[in-house]
Amino acid sequence: MMAVSVAVLNVVCAWAVLAFLLTGVGLLIRRMIWGLARVQVNHLVTPWLGWAATVAFLQIWHLILPVTSVSAVLFLIVGVTGLALHAKPVMRLWRSLFTPPFILIVSMLCVAVAMANVATAQPVIYDSGLYHLNVVSWVSLFPVVPGLGLLHSRLAYNNASLLFVALLDQGVFDHKSHQIANGILIFLMLVRGMVGLSRVNATGQCGFSIKELFYGLSLAPVIVWAFNSGCLSSPTPDAPVFLLGLVLLGELLGMVCRQGETVPESELQACVMTVGLLASIGLVCKVSYVVPGFLAFAVSLIVARRQGLRDPICRKSMIWILVLSSLILIPWAIRGVMLSGYPAYPLSLFSLPVEWRIPLESLRRETEWIKCWARLPGSAPGDALGTWTWVWPWLMRLTRIHAVDVIMPLSVGLAGLVLAWRSSFLPRIAYWVLLIPLGTIVFCLATAPDPRFAGSAFWLIGLIGVTYAVTSTVGRMSPSASGPILRLFLILWSAILLARDINAFEVLHPWKRDAGCARTVPMKERVTRSGLTVYVPEKGDQCWDAPLPCTPYFDENLRLRVPGDLSKGFTVKPP
Repeated sequence: MMAVSVAVLNVVCAWAVLAFLLTGVGLLIRRMIWGLARVQVNHLVTPWLGWAATVAFLQIWHLILPVTSVSAVLFLIVGVTGLALHAKPVMRLWRSLFTPPFILIVSMLCVAVAMANVATAQPVIYDSGLYHLNVVSWVSLFPVVPGLGLLHSRLAYNNASLLFVALLDQGVFDHKSHQIANGILIFLMLVRGMVGLSRVNATGQCGFSIKELFYGLSLAPVIVWAFNSGCLSSPTPDAPVFLLGLVLLGELLGMVCRQGETVPESELQACVMTVGLLASIGLVCKVSYVVPGFLAFAVSLIVARRQGLRDPICRKSMIWILVLSSLILIPWAIRGVMLSGYPAYPLSLFSLPVEWRIPLESLRRETEWIKCWARLPGSAPGDALGTWTWVWPWLMRLTRIHAVDVIMPLSVGLAGLVLAWRSSFLPRIAYWVLLIPLGTIVFCLATAPDPRFAGSAFWLIGLIGVTYAVTSTVGRMSPSASGPILRLFLILWSAILLARDINAFEVLHPWKRDAGCARTVPMKERVTRSGLTVYVPEKGDQCWDAPLPCTPYFDENLRLRVPGDLSKGFTVKPP
């Protein structure tokens, strides 16, 4: 019990420190890049810019060096430097975060402690034991290893967010970084939701803001998702992709729904550049984010032009985004080629004839397995590919298992959108943002129809629908009249979601928590034809935090490119 309490305290303190460091990195990036473009960036999105810049830098760093304590110290120095150079903006940001009523601050602290209690558990998402923890081990010990996908195909997925997990795998959190890596992003989203709640609560004094209402409404779904998805204790790339969807939509809503106000050009430019940067980072975290990321950037440009962004400034923003995206996507593509021979594995586009390239037949089996698993988990490829027999079981599974995170948000969102459309209160340009979640869902259904691959698209439709319906209802009222109604609605919305989907007993009891290092499982040694010793799990296909090299898919033809040197990579070609 005492060990769990200390672990919870460590996690809460780590989140607080990381929030400040990411803010410092974000402020420094804004000073170096956004300042040169003379763009004023919203302070509340600054930590996300800091996280994006950190992931982008780690991609370049890992091409040459492993992600060790040296890179962690460098991250600490840059974060502290950013805070020191921007002491006044940091203090303004700090004061803005503590304007809510005292009871709201206490409530959010209690939620953070409850989240930390869940985060101290072992990873519960299957893929974390399958390959996420294994990737962190490779990143911590070696620079990018050529042909790592030949050892274990999942290691070729090139999820850049796992570099950030490896960065935190130091000191107190050595082999325990899974407890804080995704939790800090969820913590940042909760803080943003808290600020949104406080500003909606002050509606009677400062007027109505649809952007703040969106963030305030997102608070309860994020809590429900955080506790139920397993992302708090698992270093899965699904978590940053889910949260980035909410951040991008929130920033876009600040442009399209200003109730007759003229949006300053600097704010429009800042939004376009922020969306472009975060969309690029989402892509390198998970290749399936290419569609929502592209749609978000395209919609931001369209909306900015419709809102009055002049052509010269628009072209300047495009140049900046092109430069920044290149600094993110080119190192990511290089890492992909090094890992598998393909820039965007498991896509076969632009493959290079390197000696460690994964065979096309293996890549085809991998993509077929992904589609088959998404359509009908546990079935053979022939049962779900080239036929429509999987559709009915898939629909039944969707309504049975995903009633909370798919059916409910879609139903509520569509109903809210109908009410908002009929009221004609919002400008038609406001509905352009729906292209992002709708396009994501269509892409998901056409490729791998599992709700997990759609990120936050279903929740986005629900949140946009509810936000627009509430706006259309109370937006015509005076601030003094709309304030109490908004507060009552937020209380009811949060109470219904949390009471229905959060089991307080399951969240609070700590005696089932394993707050120690990442789990290890029994291994057996197998030797390839070349004499390479490989560790294989005795049971199942999860390596967990195993010694290297580990794979559940033993290949007797595998060999080291340079005998005795793991860092030089693998190949299956004869010497």
